[in-house]
Amino acid sequence: DTYVIAKTLMIQDNLRFVSFFDLDMMDLKALGRFRQKTIKQRTRLKIQLTTYVDQVFPEIQYFFKSGLHQHAVYALLKEAPSPKEIASMHMTHLANLLKVNSHGHFTKEQAKELRVLAQKSVGANDSAISIQITQTIQQIELLDSQLEKIEAEMTDIMKSTILSS
Repeated sequence: DTYVIAKTLMIQDNLRFVSFFDLDMMDLKALGRFRQKTIKQRTRLKIQLTTYVDQVFPEIQYFFKSGLHQHAVYALLKEAPSPKEIASMHMTHLANLLKVNSHGHFTKEQAKELRVLAQKSVGANDSAISIQITQTIQQIELLDSQLEKIEAEMTDIMKSTILSS
């Protein structure tokens, strides 16, 4: 076998074991694996966040029909991670926070409803969980930005592969 391999290598003019296409595919494969791991991490964090929010402010998931994992809810919980803090927010600030982060979807009336809901909440007032909520949201947002970078890199590799072939 060694003799056949050596003879084949001596006969070949263009001695290239790996093409640029092969390198691109290896990069793409590695990025795909990293993307899958990142998505799995983000999913775990979202489940963890849901658990924390259920302990502190269980009513909030019924207020936001689209679920907890949206930009407006993250912005609200980063600034006020407990119902006590939401209830004590200035109404104008709360309404503006929801309106800006939901691109106008939430109104001042809905902000008032949320504030009343926060005042009547049966959740635990635990500052440790509130800190974990803000930290978990920051980690989710970091993973989201990493996913955007990974997907952009994968797109660039695909475009360059298509253009070179």
